[in-house]
Amino acid sequence: MKEIKFSDFKNLKEEDLLKSNVFLIFGESFLYKKILNNIVNTLLPDDEKELNFESLESSVNEISEITEALTTYSFFSDRKIIHLSDSKIFYSKKNDNDLIEKAKIAFDKGENRKSAKFIINYLSLNKKNLDSIEFLKSKIEPNGWIEEIIEFCREKKLKVLKSSDDQKIIVDLIGNMLENNFFIITSDKVDKRNSVYKAIKKNGILIDCSVSKSERRDDKQKQELLLREHARHQLDKVSKGINNDALAKLISLTGFKLETFSDNIEKLINFSGKRKKITIEDVGSVLKRTKTDPIFELTGAVAEKKLNESLFFLKSLLKENFHPLQILTAISNQIRKLILSRDFIDSKYGKSWSSNCNFNVFKSQVMQDIISFDSKTKEICKSHNESLGLKKETDLMLAKNPKSPYPVYLSLKNASKFTKKSLLNIHYEITKSDKILKTSANNPVMVIENIIFKICSLV
Repeated sequence: MKEIKFSDFKNLKEEDLLKSNVFLIFGESFLYKKILNNIVNTLLPDDEKELNFESLESSVNEISEITEALTTYSFFSDRKIIHLSDSKIFYSKKNDNDLIEKAKIAFDKGENRKSAKFIINYLSLNKKNLDSIEFLKSKIEPNGWIEEIIEFCREKKLKVLKSSDDQKIIVDLIGNMLENNFFIITSDKVDKRNSVYKAIKKNGILIDCSVSKSERRDDKQKQELLLREHARHQLDKVSKGINNDALAKLISLTGFKLETFSDNIEKLINFSGKRKKITIEDVGSVLKRTKTDPIFELTGAVAEKKLNESLFFLKSLLKENFHPLQILTAISNQIRKLILSRDFIDSKYGKSWSSNCNFNVFKSQVMQDIISFDSKTKEICKSHNESLGLKKETDLMLAKNPKSPYPVYLSLKNASKFTKKSLLNIHYEITKSDKILKTSANNPVMVIENIIFKICSLV
């Protein structure tokens, strides 16, 4: 019936929601939980929620319980909402490793039932059963914990169902929904080829809460915009603001992880007390680096010439199935930023900069020179492109967003550790490595490790 982005959900009115009694909300869990709450608050008064809102899990509750909930009327209200939370019925084999990772995290927290839920789903996707212990051990490293979870599954008499069985039953339920019963499914991932997805697309409303995690410029800008909007919304509730440099540092330290970002905002609200503005000093005092994006961690470690950390994050990326060319591209982009930063330092505009410059001085004195440098660079590139008959604008700018100076400050600090010649040489080496990865049978891990060794030994 309808497919919308989370940003357009605010345009839906109660009558729009009532036209459909089936919803799929998928993507970022922080976003889909907010939209779920909005739908429930719109459809049910507060005094009816306890009796007429029921939340189930496809891996914990039997399909018979889900069927019973959807095929019975509410005795106490006109409306009833059944929520199938964090559903894994949309997972496909291409992302089944996510289930293993989540199972291990839950096990480490002592949440055996939650861990078992993920293992049951993993076995279902791979058409295995609880006797497939050797199969699991071959796929999981380290695997000492898995026997305990399998034993837990047996004790609790948990069953591995064929994933297609559950899907078929849920598709039938969606096609025969009772009037005034509402079915809401939430999931972090979806497979659009899945029969349940297709059934909801035909009969209900799809709400896409996904946000690209890529390092492309447009995607990074969308991530930052979403974080800024969320910060403003959260701070407005308590009549507080945040300085631009403080927000930039907060984003840099947290990364694109909305729940962590929201928690950090809450910490800063409490720390700042009665003050109306959160400062960069507050951010530095309260927060430690929580960014979990391994691409960011790798390129950051490379720029700071930290060899051991760089190799550690490289291993993490490869373990998460990042393609070697994708990793090399990220390193190449980081070197391009350092070259541009070094260009500024060596230019007439960079006279105000020194490697021991503090951030406040940088904001008040250096930032304006960077904006002038960017303007001149843009002018030169435009003239060059016009001479070639090209209309494309350059993205060679140090301060793409002058209101966020902190990342620029870090880039200049890192660029001060290199010479222009050494950066150009490593850029040439990366170009050669790119060709090697595309045209030869050389071990891709060794190729990238070699580049990292060279960068971290540069002067």
